Amino acid sequence: MADYIAEMYKMVEFLSEQGKSEWVDLLHGMIIYIEEHENFETDSESDTNYSEDEGNAIPEGVPEVHTDSDGFKSLV
Repeated sequence: MADYIAEMYKMVEFLSEQGKSEWVDLLHGMIIYIEEHENFETDSESDTNYSEDEGNAIPEGVPEVHTDSDGFKSLV
């Protein structure tokens, strides 16, 4: 992951030299987001088994849909 961040900093430097401040700001925001979240496990890396919790779920069935006079639909 550090390799990707280093490459992003190179892009930031290049774009800054080109005067593309809006892209520089966008990439800085992405880098900050990645650095804050890179220590967290992704769902695929997690070993948590939720099957017991989901097995106790109450089936809700198909919701009833209401259509008003303008054609807008809402759940009842």
